[in-house]
Amino acid sequence: MSTTAESPVKGSWEALLQEAQRLATNQNDAAIPLYVKLVTRLQKMSKIQRYAADKRLQNIYMQAAIDLHSYYNMRERYDEALALLEQIKDEVDQSEREQWELHGISLLKLAGRPDEAIAKLQRMAELPNSDLTTWGDLLITLVQLGRPEQTDAVLAKMDAWLAEQHEDMTTPGAQRDAGYVASLRSMVALEVGDTAAALDWLDQAIALDPEFKNRIPQTYIRMIALGNYEPALQLMRRDKQAPLRTDFWQAFIYFHQDEKEKAKLIWERVARQDLGDEPAAGLMEQLLSRFYLGDPEGKGLSTLLSILNEDTSQYWGVYMLTALGWAMRGNQRNAASNLETAMMQRRANGEGRLLPAESWRYFVDLVSPELQQELARFFEPTADLQAADETPAPVAEAEPSPSAEAASPVGDAEADA
Repeated sequence: MSTTAESPVKGSWEALLQEAQRLATNQNDAAIPLYVKLVTRLQKMSKIQRYAADKRLQNIYMQAAIDLHSYYNMRERYDEALALLEQIKDEVDQSEREQWELHGISLLKLAGRPDEAIAKLQRMAELPNSDLTTWGDLLITLVQLGRPEQTDAVLAKMDAWLAEQHEDMTTPGAQRDAGYVASLRSMVALEVGDTAAALDWLDQAIALDPEFKNRIPQTYIRMIALGNYEPALQLMRRDKQAPLRTDFWQAFIYFHQDEKEKAKLIWERVARQDLGDEPAAGLMEQLLSRFYLGDPEGKGLSTLLSILNEDTSQYWGVYMLTALGWAMRGNQRNAASNLETAMMQRRANGEGRLLPAESWRYFVDLVSPELQQELARFFEPTADLQAADETPAPVAEAEPSPSAEAASPVGDAEADA
């Protein structure tokens, strides 16, 4: 949250921060020297000075540092972002420090330094006070980096941790931890192409702790991304938490199995659904269903534009879907503008340099080959993206396409993992 007043005194620290924020909002690199000025000058002050008057200067210092860090990320200046991160970690509470450490590891991956990221996570996991989730973070990172074959040693460490920490494996805590390890084995099995083992390990995780039922949608969405349609259909029948989600993805599979009439009937049902008092619960699925139906009345795009009109700080997935709505209508300028915003949001948050490849499938389904050529640059490369560079994929005839996250249709591979 910004620490600036609405009308700061000219020449004050607040005014300088507000000007830097204004420039940064417009992606004007003139913001950088202003932020640097704030950070370096305030850092030189004693903590007593910064903490006076209800931490007035400390709040400005931290806001400027975090803003500058995000701006460096957005501009892919990762060395500077990582250096500034060390200053930020020195100022935050101990309870927040680990999250900043993990954020720094994500930046190392984005900076093309994966081995450093892995080594740092390994050191964190081997600390005497580390817990099972740190080993899990290391395993997930290896999977995200396309190295699932390197996870055996990590799983062995996790098994050893379980044996050391839990003498009685029948306690709720022990079963929860064992379920977590089983869920990770399921994820690894899926990535190495052993779908049967992935399902077996998922069943074991759920048997140990029913909370791991929340892995069901993440697993079948990942299966769909890998083209494992039949086991995904079977698994989604067990997802009782969100009917609109399962309906959308079932139709998505039928669409890609060339059973477009079956897909259309399901999407029409989703599009008609009254979302009630909690529209966010199935909104993304409903919007994507309308897009796959062609959005003939423009309800899908108009809903997204209304959301952005009320609050432009929406997360990147909303901008990506808005771009899809414009691209379906052949509006390259608006589509590119929204994709640019989505991409910059992901960069600023350290989530990725480009938009996730999983989201590209909707553009392949619903957007003209010519426009695909223009928009592919915003997405992580995949086989489909390479195909768009060579032989554009055919456009869906009557229906348009969705977007994906592990519990909603818009999301990252790592979220799905």
